[in-house]
Amino acid sequence: MSFEQDMQSFCNTHKFRKIKVRNTYFEYLLCGNPDSKRTIVYLVGGAGVPTLYYKHIEAMENDYRILTMYYPQRIRTPEALAEAIALLTWKLGIRKAVWIGSSFGGYMAQLIARKHPEMTDGIGLYSTSGLTAFSMELLKKQYQHLIPMMWLIENFPSYELLKKVMIPMSIKNIINADTSPEDAEYLKAVFTWLYGGYTREFDAHITGLIMNLIDIQPCVKQDFAYLDGRVLIILPDNDRAFTPELQQELLYTMPDSTVETLSGGHAATLYKVDSYVDATKKFLESLPESE
Repeated sequence: MSFEQDMQSFCNTHKFRKIKVRNTYFEYLLCGNPDSKRTIVYLVGGAGVPTLYYKHIEAMENDYRILTMYYPQRIRTPEALAEAIALLTWKLGIRKAVWIGSSFGGYMAQLIARKHPEMTDGIGLYSTSGLTAFSMELLKKQYQHLIPMMWLIENFPSYELLKKVMIPMSIKNIINADTSPEDAEYLKAVFTWLYGGYTREFDAHITGLIMNLIDIQPCVKQDFAYLDGRVLIILPDNDRAFTPELQQELLYTMPDSTVETLSGGHAATLYKVDSYVDATKKFLESLPESE
């Protein structure tokens, strides 16, 4: 089947629900094995659409309970979002979870684990960076391009026309020299579908969350000392989103991590799913049971 058919099939069998958490509404998906002793919370990256994890979810749901969600548009800062996700998880009766996030979702996993060690069974970080003070300096420079991008998103007369320009630019940025023709076609289908569903408001919200990241309280190594042996890091080579310096800051921050390096660039989580799933299952099986 095509990507669009696969996605439609997944959405037909995995229904999102809506729940109010304090004064915020979440759209969330809770699925998988209800008898599992371990819950995975998948935190989507800057694309903002959690169904992009559909292959990961399908590969893991027989063995684990799984939660994922859209990020509510009324929440504007990463730290407020991290706290709201923790509250959502608690309201759904999940007392401990393994937080797994890619890219921006990896930031969320770190922020939740820093604030809520009592709720953290472990963390999995895919294609992301550290959040140290030095990381913030690097990201502040890297995210300068988001300032004019945000202006265009909010003010360009025709958002639909803007999307037609953004789609090929995004595809070009994520396809590497070693991306196979089949994988390149898959990524083109993914991003064409993704941007096709974007609204101006949704795009501005996700872009704003990323821009506001540089205002968080930086993380320090001691924040995660309690996670000794409970961290999985999967870093792709040739990651255009995160420099080797940013990757090294992540490795420095996390104690005694299980580290995997894969080929494929920043978008490898979308089309090299088997490699991520295999590494994640092995990691989860190695974790001691939660207290």
